[in-house]
Amino acid sequence: MRFGALCLFVGACSFETRVPPGGNFGTPDAPPTTTDAAPDAKPDASTPKVCAAAYVAVPAAQTQSKYRRNQAQTAWLTAKADCASDGGHLVIPNTATEAIAVFNFVDPLDSSPYYWAGILDPELDGQWVTVTNVPFTSITWGDNDPDQRAGEIYALVASDGRYYDWFDNGTQEYACECTP
Repeated sequence: MRFGALCLFVGACSFETRVPPGGNFGTPDAPPTTTDAAPDAKPDASTPKVCAAAYVAVPAAQTQSKYRRNQAQTAWLTAKADCASDGGHLVIPNTATEAIAVFNFVDPLDSSPYYWAGILDPELDGQWVTVTNVPFTSITWGDNDPDQRAGEIYALVASDGRYYDWFDNGTQEYACECTP
C-alpha cells in the first residue's frame, strides 16, 4: 500500500531540466562554451595541396598535375578507390597531349593498348562526367564509340589519345592524378 501511494505522489510531480543558452551547466552567469573550429571545418583554400610521394611530374603532359601509375590489370571501381586512398583521383586527361603522355607513362612498354580514365556515364545517357563530378565534353572518341552497350559506362584511353567506352567488369592499367 505504501508503494502505491509513493508512485501516486511521484507521478503528480513534474521534473524539468533547464539548459541555459550556450549549453553551459556551470554558474548561471557563465558565458557559453565555444570551440576554435567546427569538427567539419574545411582546410584554408590558400593552403596548397600536397601530393603523396609516389606522384611524379610527367612533363610531356604539359600540366601542373602529378601522376602515379599502376600497371596491374584492375577493375575501374578498384582503381578509383586506390587513387582516392592517397588523395588523388583516376586521371582525367583534358587534352590529347595529356592523354598520350599519360599513356606513355602508364605503359612505357606498350603491353596494354588502353588505360582507365576518371570519366564515366553511369546512366548510359551520353552525359559523361568526371570522377570529380564535372561534365566532360572534350572527348575524341575512337571509331564506333561510344556505342553505349549495356554496362559500358567507363572510359578507356588508347595510345593515340582517343576514348572508348567499356564494361564495368573489365580490367585495365590506370594512372592516378593529383594536382598540387
